[in-house]
Amino acid sequence: MKNLHLDFETYCDLDLKKVGTRQYVAHPSFKVLAVAWKLDGQGVRSVHSTIPAELAAHLTSPDVRVHAWNAAFEAWVLARLKLEPVHPLSCTMQRALAYGLPAKLERAADALGLRQRKDMAGHRLMLKMSRPLKEGQPAWTTVDYARLADYCAGDVEAEAAASEVIPELQPEEKALSELDNRMNHDGELGIDFDRVLALQAVAKAAERLDAVRCSELTDGAVTSPGTQTARLLGWLAGRGVELPDAARASVEEALTRAIPFAPDVTEVLEIRLRAARASTRKLSRMLDMSDLNDGALRGQFQFCGAGRTGRWSGRGVQVQNLPRVPKGFDPELFCDMARAGAETVDMVAPAPVLDCVSWSLRSCLKATDDDKYLWSFDFSQIEARVLAWLAGQRDVLAVFASGTDVYVWAASQFHSNDRQLGKVLVLALGFGMGAVKLRETARKNYGVVMTAAEAERFKTGWRMRNPRIVQFWAEIEFAAKQAILQRSVAAAGGSGVAFVCTSRTLQMRLPSGRVLYYHAPRLDPETGSISYRGAEVGGKWVEQRTWGGKLAENATQAVARDIMAEAMLRAWRRLGEVPCMSVHDELVYAVTARDHLSELHASMLEPPPWAGGLPLAGEFRVAQRYGVPIPLGKSVQKRMIRVPA
Repeated sequence: MKNLHLDFETYCDLDLKKVGTRQYVAHPSFKVLAVAWKLDGQGVRSVHSTIPAELAAHLTSPDVRVHAWNAAFEAWVLARLKLEPVHPLSCTMQRALAYGLPAKLERAADALGLRQRKDMAGHRLMLKMSRPLKEGQPAWTTVDYARLADYCAGDVEAEAAASEVIPELQPEEKALSELDNRMNHDGELGIDFDRVLALQAVAKAAERLDAVRCSELTDGAVTSPGTQTARLLGWLAGRGVELPDAARASVEEALTRAIPFAPDVTEVLEIRLRAARASTRKLSRMLDMSDLNDGALRGQFQFCGAGRTGRWSGRGVQVQNLPRVPKGFDPELFCDMARAGAETVDMVAPAPVLDCVSWSLRSCLKATDDDKYLWSFDFSQIEARVLAWLAGQRDVLAVFASGTDVYVWAASQFHSNDRQLGKVLVLALGFGMGAVKLRETARKNYGVVMTAAEAERFKTGWRMRNPRIVQFWAEIEFAAKQAILQRSVAAAGGSGVAFVCTSRTLQMRLPSGRVLYYHAPRLDPETGSISYRGAEVGGKWVEQRTWGGKLAENATQAVARDIMAEAMLRAWRRLGEVPCMSVHDELVYAVTARDHLSELHASMLEPPPWAGGLPLAGEFRVAQRYGVPIPLGKSVQKRMIRVPA
């Protein structure tokens, strides 16, 4: 079979980032400006007119496999052009992400040290030509179109060169890529237009009130707390409050300080925090990205998008970071209030209106088919289970297997009945966290306050009670170092994790057979610590350092992902079920009361063949709206909420 590498440059009146690929390509103004392609054994060709007959024949040939960077875009374009390849498109970007590279072609090419690099001047021209002309701007010339076609050809050269270096996805990962394509394109996840519009109206009204109040509190210095961050920081500095920035994390940190601020400072910080939550932007994105015909949200998930683990990350609306619904808050009731109007909401809302809007975002998501429900399964404490399993910490595994609440059990080891403390200990200390960081994490993330002496006691006591996990940190670091030094396979104890090092990468082999890659590994000659090159948040390619606890965290989170991924594949292969969402450790399906839900539930809890002895558990919920389980009729409950023996 021959390989064909493909790239399009396009135009549309709409903003691609704002509306997403599906809406962009479907718009009447959409058109192809240039196309470039490279067939095995031939040079790159490009045109800035219609698709040539020769290329169309290649695209529809059973003997040709089409490759592209971010192939989901090319797939939608080909569908619009009514050119359906016989084989699913191969996404070189997905392979790059699985290989530990950045998602952007130019950064991946730099990381690989390729001779073919992205033409950044051509990139700037493409950005201009893909958008409507500004008033008074002259029309694009034939020279511009020829330059655009050259740029498109350069992208194909760079993508093809990267494709030669980047390994193919392993067979199960290829199957997951195909399943990911179905999840992103089937259109089973949708929004409730009426609800989104009602929430948007009350949110904008609340933002206006907050802006007026902020202006009053700051004597006109800050009239727009959502955008005037420099003014806000200046006003705070004048009140003796120095913040590094006005980002949400910094404001939250300031509001948790032990010494309270003056009332006006506290209120201004609370207003800024509500503005930083971006609820109205989320609502606007839902409207922009949804299909006007059926309300479907497509293209919302990125395969292998979460660096170092292989989990799915979010695109567009970013459903992975929608706020959780706090106990006692009823989104249904609040949304009914929102429909009554902004004035009614402001008088009776149980909390600041923007907070309530934020807590209601999840409830805007539903199945596009009104006859279907959202059936979600959340793997319980999956990382704690996997870590104990990898390390062979048998007493913790026994607690999980017995069904005992592991957080209560962990707290009892320190003569406490505080479940929240136990949760902090289980989730925070498993990867080598020190006492100072434990104290900070407990306060910020879990609301648990402890003294420095208590944090040290908890850290020391936890490590004494979990010797196999502590040993696992040492074993996995030693194995990685041995692989780097000896260029041979080194196993991390009996965990099923092993390392092998090549001239280019250190490879962590997981029990599932999947591989995590660390590029340009080396040992620091002075400290002996492990360094490698990888993509940080934002995709920048930098040298990073790792150690036993961090490697144990990588392995644990990656294995937890593989557990969930294999459950997805089982449900697809056996039952034909395709999830409509993958959110952290949760899978969501659009189902009817007649579907085989007992079998679906069983497929979630079946350990893979390579995970013998790993006790799995999880909770499922049935809802008409995401995150808001609604009581169903008894007859429906009997059919839908039946747990298999």
